[in-house]
Amino acid sequence: MHRPPWERRPWRNDITVGLVFAALSVAVVAARPERPAVSLMATATSTSLPGPTTSSTRAIPTPAPRDVPTRPHGESVSRISTTDPVVFLTIDDGLVRDPEVVAKIRQARVPVSLFLVESEARAGTGYFAELVAAGATVQSHTRSHADLRTLSAGAQAEEICGSATLYRQLFGAAPVLFRPPFGFYDATTRQAAAGCGFSTMVLWNATMNDGVLRIQGDREHLLPGDIILMHFRPDLSENLSVVFARLAADGLGVGRLEDYLAR
Repeated sequence: MHRPPWERRPWRNDITVGLVFAALSVAVVAARPERPAVSLMATATSTSLPGPTTSSTRAIPTPAPRDVPTRPHGESVSRISTTDPVVFLTIDDGLVRDPEVVAKIRQARVPVSLFLVESEARAGTGYFAELVAAGATVQSHTRSHADLRTLSAGAQAEEICGSATLYRQLFGAAPVLFRPPFGFYDATTRQAAAGCGFSTMVLWNATMNDGVLRIQGDREHLLPGDIILMHFRPDLSENLSVVFARLAADGLGVGRLEDYLAR
């Protein structure tokens, strides 16, 4: 664009003016109160919203076992007789496999016993392997989730023991605990479980379903030795949050069930 003579300036003058403004800007910034430097990475982290698998679940205490009872083979148990300040978390079946559950258990750093049905263990091997890597163990819950009382002794033995080799191949260890479906069993079940090498049939005395913790005896608070039953259902992640909050309120940690049951 053509400029009249009085608006024209040599380019050197433009540079000089620019340097003056730059110097003034530096002086103004230097005069401001100092503020802590914040990196771009820190800013991005602090302003990003956490996703469903990055919830701030705190680690739950897992004290070493001290008061461990001795139990005969074939006995059923619904709670552990111990004074150690721990309860035991068990999760059944395996139908719904929510990744958020893996993240929550990993963050809480709690041992969990998974009583899986064989078909679900096959279908979700990768998912359950992640839980094992986070500290869980895989135990027997029969091959087809049948009412064992309706089966012969041979059929019961096959249901209870049939997954041992498969679970060793899939998860690196054979199951050492057994839970009868629905909690139903008879004298034949006891014999079959003992014959398969399972020291104990694991039942429960508390359930955590639909966001509600129910404890046998209408207790309001958990006590050392309680065994909590949960299921792989769509609300399992929320149920875990409720349990973790109750543990914090009752001053309890989580024990590894296998450590308290004689093998």
